[in-house]
Amino acid sequence: MPRPKFWELPEPRRRHLLDIAGRHFAAHGARGASLNAILTEANVAKGVAYYYFDDKADLFATVLEDAWGEIAPLTPAADAPLWPGLEVMYHAHLTILRRRPWLATLARHEPPAEVAARLAPIAAHLEALWARVQAEGIRDDLPPELVVAMVQGLDGAIDRWWAEHPEATTAEASAAFASLKATVRGGST
Repeated sequence: MPRPKFWELPEPRRRHLLDIAGRHFAAHGARGASLNAILTEANVAKGVAYYYFDDKADLFATVLEDAWGEIAPLTPAADAPLWPGLEVMYHAHLTILRRRPWLATLARHEPPAEVAARLAPIAAHLEALWARVQAEGIRDDLPPELVVAMVQGLDGAIDRWWAEHPEATTAEASAAFASLKATVRGGST
């Protein structure tokens, strides 16, 4: 967890540091990114950084938690219709990608083992959401694990395409969501 001093920074300064770190982690992964390079670009002295974070893994986890913090509140409530709620969540996700395109590749990196437990609540939330999707019915012509892999692959491709094409429209985002839904449901809506 970030140390209390991190939360004392002005919000634009926190955002600046997290965005720079996110770009580095997206480009090089948690292990390959250089903490020194991140801090240099963010204009943060290494000694000062340890007032904010325990180590590079702590910074990596904070970047992921920060991104999830924007999406989590948009997860459909248990008593709300699932697919319309997922579409709202998906559009919000794409809007965030417009501001922080590096998120399209960041989530594809395996987190270091030392932060896996810290990120477990996010994984549990996503697993519960997937269980809800399955309960509403997914295609039965393919093994569920293959459906998950197909959705992850298509979602990753859409994320990368969306981040690389700022001219893309909301209608195209809706079509992309419909493709994801069709992948999960086997063409049924």
